Amino acid sequence: MVCMSAVIFSAGVGARPASTAASSPSPQAAATSKAVGTVKSISGNNIVLAAEGGADTNVVVQNGARLLQIEPGETDLKKAMPLQLSDLQNGDRILVRGSAGPDGKSILAVSVIAMKKADLAARHAHEQAEWQRNGIGGLVSAVDPAAGTITVSTSALGANKSIVVHVSKNTVLRRYAPGSVKFDDATAAPIDQIKTGDQLRARGQKSPDGGELTADEVVS
Repeated sequence: MVCMSAVIFSAGVGARPASTAASSPSPQAAATSKAVGTVKSISGNNIVLAAEGGADTNVVVQNGARLLQIEPGETDLKKAMPLQLSDLQNGDRILVRGSAGPDGKSILAVSVIAMKKADLAARHAHEQAEWQRNGIGGLVSAVDPAAGTITVSTSALGANKSIVVHVSKNTVLRRYAPGSVKFDDATAAPIDQIKTGDQLRARGQKSPDGGELTADEVVS
């Protein structure tokens, strides 16, 4: 899953005040409210957002709001493209920033950053193929945080085999949330959280003999 809040918030979106006079939030107020989630419905300039955490949020897009579309996985907003409100569809993932509405429940949005549903689906399919082609899975038999290595015991094709997984500062390390085995619920976790006996999956560049893997991503 693409973590949109991490991609967008770290890029520092600058919000522009709306052009309407009476209801325009000030630049200082523009960043007081923010939400990330999936578009549930759209009517005019009103968006019902199925926000992370489960609650629906009503988003009112202000006149003059900054609307951009960014590709999943992209971290540079300079590569974002202008977007029209009419281009948004149900299922698109968006990040909105603005000020709290008068009811205290809605957001008067001055910035909307979108990832299109079709682009997210294509990226997900690509990632799934990468896990199938360049991934391994098994039980952790040893962890050396100082060396950045994890030894995994696999039983591919019915034969037990040990694979040494190498991680670096560029490796994405994630861990399943307590009580969940959903891949999308996995959160960032350092190597020292991985313990012997854990179930682990990793994908990356395999050595010619298959005994080592330089990991791009690890989930345990």
